[in-house]
Amino acid sequence: MVVESREKIEQQNQQLSDYEAEINLLRRRLETLETDREKDKKQIATLQDALNRARIVSILSSFFIFIYLFNFCTIWSKGPEGRRPTHIRNSLE
Repeated sequence: MVVESREKIEQQNQQLSDYEAEINLLRRRLETLETDREKDKKQIATLQDALNRARIVSILSSFFIFIYLFNFCTIWSKGPEGRRPTHIRNSLE
């Protein structure tokens, strides 16, 4: 009976040691995942910032192209003398 009790205690101690080892392994894994998560958050913030800057550049580029084309068409429609041709002037009046 005493031998069986000691074997049972040894078995339970071994089981407890196995559980503690698994808990430590899971804690390290959790730390790794939390570190990865923080890195991912920073990278997402960086990418969102870059995307917003790219959107601004795109909008400004479109605006400047529109202004350029508007000025080009305005200058072109005035003709070589700097005035609008008669048929355009008459249609605007």
